[in-house]
Amino acid sequence: MGLKESIVVRSEYTIKNASKKGGSRGGTPGNFVLQYMSREDATEIVTPVTVDGEPFGDRYRARREITDTAASEYDLDRRFYKTQKRGGVAFNEHELSLSYRELVLSSKEIQDAFHEGKTVMKTIISFDEEYLRKYGIIPHDFKFHYRGDFKGNIDQLKLRYAVYSGMERASEDYDDLHYVGTIQVDTGHIHCHLAMVDMGVGNITEDGTQRGKISAATKNKIRHGIDTALIDAREVHFMASGVRLDHANRRLNYDQFTYKNMKLYGAPQQIMTVLPDDRELWHAGSGRKEMEQADRLCHTYVERMLQREGSGFEDSILTIMQYAEMRQREENLDDGQKEDIVKNGREAAIKEGMNNVYEILRECPMAVQKATPVQNLAAQETLYPSFKNDLQDFVYRLRIYRERHNHHKMEADRFGKYVRDYERERVNGNVSDDSYMLYGYFKVEQEYQDMLAGKYAHFIRTDIPVDRLVLEYVELSQRVRRIHSMTLLYEDHSVRGMEADNAEEYGRQKYDVYGGRYIVETPEIFKERIRRNKNQYLEDYAEFQSRLDSMQLVLTLNDDGSPHIRYRPKYRFEDVRGLDLHELKGDFNKPLEFSDSIRDAYICMAKRRIRAYDAACVYLDGTGQSQMKERFDSGDIERMRSTYKDMEAGRQIEPLQHPAGEIRQRSTIMLDRNTHMQVQEAVYQKLPQNILKWQDEENNRNKEPEYEF
Repeated sequence: MGLKESIVVRSEYTIKNASKKGGSRGGTPGNFVLQYMSREDATEIVTPVTVDGEPFGDRYRARREITDTAASEYDLDRRFYKTQKRGGVAFNEHELSLSYRELVLSSKEIQDAFHEGKTVMKTIISFDEEYLRKYGIIPHDFKFHYRGDFKGNIDQLKLRYAVYSGMERASEDYDDLHYVGTIQVDTGHIHCHLAMVDMGVGNITEDGTQRGKISAATKNKIRHGIDTALIDAREVHFMASGVRLDHANRRLNYDQFTYKNMKLYGAPQQIMTVLPDDRELWHAGSGRKEMEQADRLCHTYVERMLQREGSGFEDSILTIMQYAEMRQREENLDDGQKEDIVKNGREAAIKEGMNNVYEILRECPMAVQKATPVQNLAAQETLYPSFKNDLQDFVYRLRIYRERHNHHKMEADRFGKYVRDYERERVNGNVSDDSYMLYGYFKVEQEYQDMLAGKYAHFIRTDIPVDRLVLEYVELSQRVRRIHSMTLLYEDHSVRGMEADNAEEYGRQKYDVYGGRYIVETPEIFKERIRRNKNQYLEDYAEFQSRLDSMQLVLTLNDDGSPHIRYRPKYRFEDVRGLDLHELKGDFNKPLEFSDSIRDAYICMAKRRIRAYDAACVYLDGTGQSQMKERFDSGDIERMRSTYKDMEAGRQIEPLQHPAGEIRQRSTIMLDRNTHMQVQEAVYQKLPQNILKWQDEENNRNKEPEYEF
């Protein structure tokens, strides 16, 4: 098969009628570009592309923000489209991927040229499937079955480049050829639509109009330009993954939207299920045991609401920070004390929001429907295992493992702070030699708690959101490459001698960066943009890495540069599984059995921990700081001391007998979006007055005493 059969070029054209009421083959070629050539079901998005002068990677961040704030799936779709529209689906003689704004402007230029009497050529380039497969545009293992199968399975970027190269050769036959092209994949064969117009004088026919028919010689130039580009790019790695990445990102955002709203709409039902019968107890921070579960759920619920756009929480935090800065100036507070004020203000706002939730729930009928078996079990203030491998066992272990993980994680963080405080004071020369015993205990306790947090992370580890994390990493990589390109453009000394428009064009062509004109006109603006982008990137990357660490994940790169995420625990499970044997007595109904290695590891850790604890207590007693021992978990230390002595003496570790408990049937309310919306409105409306109330109370807050090292 020859090149003419492999690449078929067909063309028609439209000229404005003398009556000025239309054209010979349609009077709106601009709309043809926007509404037909660029329609979503026929085209694919290619990245990188820009949206209004910013990198198209920002679309992923915009989607996450929309997911957090959309009111419904319809709203989600509408706002996705408003952000993205048809950006990335088209190309022209300057760019392989046009933003929506650039697409609209290019379409308008074609329409305006048509009104001015220019001939608009509408061309279709069709490709033979085996020809494209030969050059790697279609993967060798891909099989076409139905219309639309090509979507996501062609190398869209490489094919655009080939058409761009062919059109570059064809432009030799025109004075000033402009065009917009789209690769369409919604039929049984791959084809490219082009809307072309010569903005110059062009080839004039006898009737005084521009020639619209494309000559055979020009068609051959298009074919040979395409063929040469595909030969040159044959060894380039397949580039269709951007389309799949975009589809995956969109699907993930839909799933995330559904999940978040299920959590929000279902939260009042969960809270109602665990509230005690006595409605007089329904107040946040009461300290009553009956309210512990409800307070925990309600705190998370209110926090999620306040993080949504439109809550007014950001303005409230700004007010709190201004108040904290004022206190710092007037009372000479250090940065730590200032941060405590901000933290207290934030928690006070959440607490009052919780009271708003309880106030509305008091108005709901006590018994609307029966709670499910899982809700009944989850609502029990105290739950013991049944040792029958049933639903009760499952709920108990899920609850207790989460509680232990959270407890040990908080304790590890707390003692880690003590370690850092001590090390800072030691550098400043504010510690005595004897206080090193206190530091030794902090170090051992922080390590012990961290090891147990790792143990329970092993049990509660759910499906790792690999797809979402990979997309975030790709986005971060795009951003750091863009910052590097911006820096190279700023440091390119040739730019400063250019005209503003030329600098803008130069930056786009050589570095794929917008804003080059600012380097000529106001370089400090461009420099500030680099600084702001760099700082935001570092902040976002640190937050990304922190989340990886919290999930015990590590990200590495494959040979081809693609990211690979895997689970890597900080400690081997076998090394930490038995370090809290004294706390496991309630998990079994017979004497505990364990291997010699677990026994030895437990005894070794128990001796280290108890020795460090006893030495710290001696120091605190000797320096008149005995009250500080209240911050230690002395009860846990003593249970460990007793258990390890039993083990050394060869005695069995007996299980803890549980009283027989009755699972009481609970009542709750319907899973209802309206209830959530009512609660949200109340929380948002009362937020400003809650902040004012907190400010009045803050000056009387007692401070926690500090250690004297």
